[in-house]
Amino acid sequence: MSNRTEISVVRYLVDGKKSTDNVGNLALYARFDDNRRIVFAGIRSEDRVSTKQAALDIVADICEVEDVDPDGIEFYDLRTCCGYQHLEPGKYEFMKLEIKIDPITKIVSLQGFTEYVPSNAMERTFRHLVTPGKKTARKPDEGR
Repeated sequence: MSNRTEISVVRYLVDGKKSTDNVGNLALYARFDDNRRIVFAGIRSEDRVSTKQAALDIVADICEVEDVDPDGIEFYDLRTCCGYQHLEPGKYEFMKLEIKIDPITKIVSLQGFTEYVPSNAMERTFRHLVTPGKKTARKPDEGR
């Protein structure tokens, strides 16, 4: 039985427009800790819009795809060389989104980012983005 975390893909909005074809702004994301934590990482931005700039749009798109309310979920932005040219392979920034949800309107606002140390599971799940092209050893029970 594999205990690998499933990674999903989401196309994210830029200025209120979602790409409808196979090109556009893409982010990978995975759920951790009984879906209480979601990590996303940009892998392609047709418009060169960073995940930092589009963070709230990415959160909204993930919540729509997963059919969840963002209240009670922690979101994290993993910034790697796949989305940020200033980061070398093997280097990354891991930021927790500080979001506020209005209790009446349910409008989500971004208050800022806080540097965070990822759990081992989070780090393993996204290792291929941090060190692209580097083969990592797998245990026989992890499958493909």
